[in-house]
Amino acid sequence: MSCIMMTVAILTPIPVEHAAIVARLGALEEQLLEGSRFVSGLFEGKHHRYRVITQQTGSKNEVLATATDKIVRLFQPSVVILAGIAGGVKDVQVGDVVVGVKYYGYESGKVTSEGFASRPDSGYYSKELQAVAQSVAGDDQWRSRAKNAGGARVLFGAIAAGNKVIGSSNSDIFRLLKQNFNDTLALEMEAAGFGLAMLNYPTVRFLNIRGISDLLDGKSTSDAAGSQELAADNMAAFVYELLYRLDITQFNTIGMDIKELAKQVIALILPMIKMDAVKEIGNDFKDATNGTIRELWQKAKPLFIEEYDSLKNNPEDPDTQADARAALKRSLSDKPALQNELEALVETIKKNQGGATVIENSKNVISGSHISVGGDFHLGDKG
Repeated sequence: MSCIMMTVAILTPIPVEHAAIVARLGALEEQLLEGSRFVSGLFEGKHHRYRVITQQTGSKNEVLATATDKIVRLFQPSVVILAGIAGGVKDVQVGDVVVGVKYYGYESGKVTSEGFASRPDSGYYSKELQAVAQSVAGDDQWRSRAKNAGGARVLFGAIAAGNKVIGSSNSDIFRLLKQNFNDTLALEMEAAGFGLAMLNYPTVRFLNIRGISDLLDGKSTSDAAGSQELAADNMAAFVYELLYRLDITQFNTIGMDIKELAKQVIALILPMIKMDAVKEIGNDFKDATNGTIRELWQKAKPLFIEEYDSLKNNPEDPDTQADARAALKRSLSDKPALQNELEALVETIKKNQGGATVIENSKNVISGSHISVGGDFHLGDKG
């Protein structure tokens, strides 16, 4: 098992789904951040120990888009899973598990004189997670985590989402699905918002897993018979078997190699570390430095705080610099979203090199100094 604690986020729209996910976690903790409630717990996998961050978000695509962005930004997970129940559209039965291959936001389109022309929001879920899900579906091990999986099957296909509850196969929306999205297996209210939000985090893998709680017709009757609880339990059983088997170290790296990223970050902020060691520098320095490189410095510094202090005391020492790069690399290894943010800042700074900012006549600047920070700004007396 990896000694690194990996962070996974699981979003659940309604209480029955959240209860099924939280019930399988240990060492539960609650946090209130930015007006949202998060419940976290621990889970032991075959390859990793997980810190699982959960949130009961509420329904609808817009709500999920906001919640997805917040949980990724706050917790920097390696994987995000939208976990819940759904109505079955075709080829499924109550209790089955549907793993999303792609999503449709079927309400997007244009109304013309000839009627509604569909222009759906659509996209695909992470293929690496789909591959692990296929492995889980290939045997019955996931059923041992369920209370009563019975004859439930696992199917892979499209999941469609709109902001309306569909309670009949005789509705206009159902006919729209059949006509324009006839590969849809399940219908819910969050997939499109989730998928679109995750486009902003290309290094974070994401997947949508749903338990089938009804077949649209007779939804109220199915719900009264406990179908939601059954579907949520089967869904959660499958989710945790997937996490148990998942080996995140096998993911292909997206974007800049983490070793190269750590090297470039340290090189760019090293002059700022040198200036941090000069206690006389005050607000003039803070206000004059380029905002992008200051943001890079502020985001990176907490990731290698012990090594940062050593580097500040001896910034020219190659061994100290190497220790800082190694510590930064370790800190970023399980924070793909933060990797993405730092890489974007590095690329912005590189593009802006050559347009330097100079602080002139500052009483806080060492006389005669002229320090370059990655070509992004210069600190020193003019001339």
